[in-house]
Amino acid sequence: MFHVNVGLSRKLTRNYNSTGYSLSIEAEVDAPLDNPEAVSLKIRELYELVGASLREQIERDERSRAERLDSSPKNPEGGTVAAPSNPSERESPRPERPGVGDVIPRAATRKQLRCLLVIASRQGLSPRRLDELASEYLGRTARLTDLSQTEAGQVIQQLVVEMANRSG
Repeated sequence: MFHVNVGLSRKLTRNYNSTGYSLSIEAEVDAPLDNPEAVSLKIRELYELVGASLREQIERDERSRAERLDSSPKNPEGGTVAAPSNPSERESPRPERPGVGDVIPRAATRKQLRCLLVIASRQGLSPRRLDELASEYLGRTARLTDLSQTEAGQVIQQLVVEMANRSG
């Protein structure tokens, strides 16, 4: 009999925001060490157990996320309210002065800001030009340092699409 520690991790990314999941278990394995096939089988069973548990956790989290999205504002026909396609029709997602009960978006992550700067550098864009493009994409005056995580993801996505269109 011996002890084994089995662990798995997964990273899911959406709009350049990521969520990490990991699970690790320690178990006693009742298999003789002189029988490698039996040892391997027991360890494989543990990995399958950890993998199934990790998938269940991710699915629970995804369902919870979907439920939060389903509770977003609806239009009279029952569909989710879509953002206007014309940037000039969009409202700024940040109120000038947040009131009681207003949800303040989380600021862009360092990783997102670094990604934006790397993309800009590869395209020969100055930080000022990057701010101008972000403003254009978001339909509001925007500075790189003031972007929310969602906004940063949108700007990154737009820059990547434009970069692909130029090279393809």
